Amino acid sequence: MKKYIAFAKVILKQQFKKLSDVFGTLLSFTIHISIFSLLWDFVLEGKTMAGYSQADLVWYLILAEAIIYSYSNLCKKIAAKIEMGDFAYDLTKPYNFMLRVISEGIAELPMTLILICLGIILGIVYVGFIPVTIMSILGTFLIAMMATVLLLMLHIIVGLLSIWLGRDISSVWLLVQKAMLIFAFSPLELFPKVIRIPLMFLPTTHIIYTPASLLVNFSLGKFIFSLGCELLAGTVLMLILIFIYKKGVKKQNVEGV
Repeated sequence: MKKYIAFAKVILKQQFKKLSDVFGTLLSFTIHISIFSLLWDFVLEGKTMAGYSQADLVWYLILAEAIIYSYSNLCKKIAAKIEMGDFAYDLTKPYNFMLRVISEGIAELPMTLILICLGIILGIVYVGFIPVTIMSILGTFLIAMMATVLLLMLHIIVGLLSIWLGRDISSVWLLVQKAMLIFAFSPLELFPKVIRIPLMFLPTTHIIYTPASLLVNFSLGKFIFSLGCELLAGTVLMLILIFIYKKGVKKQNVEGV
């Protein structure tokens, strides 16, 4: 365990040493929230859209964007590690490559918490407070943290694909990002009914839409449903992750990566 904590500390120190990157991320986040707050104010003119008011959409976007910004392209960092031989090297060491990657990913979560704090300030400034209770805060926080776990698994899955694709995984991750951005700016209720059911089977739906919509429309029933969806999505992603990792280890042992 100490080895993985050490890996996490290294990443954490590196992340906050690059202050220009930190401020760049905060600035980009602020610009996105500001632009869409003004856009929805202009479009809605005090009305609602699919049951969402301007305030709802702003708070929805704040949580969605905070989750999207998590892990800073971790999949590309994993691909780089594999190309440099870290995957093969770690298989010979008394620690697990997968657990090392997970620990390094967790080390990036403080930035997500900072973005959430900044988002709360922006939300209050632009649209005011959102009605919340202690139960809704705790429930939404749990679902949001589970969403970051799902996102972490997606990063690792895409990163491990570099064992077969090389570092050219940008196109794969671009598809994942696009799927997440769709839900960041457009809650599921804005889509035609005919495609809502298929979209519910995408893990990106439960990474972005599920926690963000729960924040602005919390109920105990919706929380239980969200919890079930994320647990199911997590189980599927975990099985895929284990399968790809074992295939990767086998390929390394037989052919070399």
